[in-house]
Amino acid sequence: LTSTGVATVTPPPKETNMTEKTLKEKIKFRIQFMLMMWNCGRDEEANESFKLAMELIDQIEEKEHA
Repeated sequence: LTSTGVATVTPPPKETNMTEKTLKEKIKFRIQFMLMMWNCGRDEEANESFKLAMELIDQIEEKEHA
């Protein structure tokens, strides 16, 4: 609220490439998601997330040998 009691809206930040995540961020998300799914009994989703995390880790190995 401003001093006159009027609400103001903050504009969103200038456009950045927020959708593109680093490989580290993708792996971290997949592991966190996997744990959350296992904790709530959704084993199929957890296993899929684990598989995707392992595929991302394999990409690291490939980049190191390139």
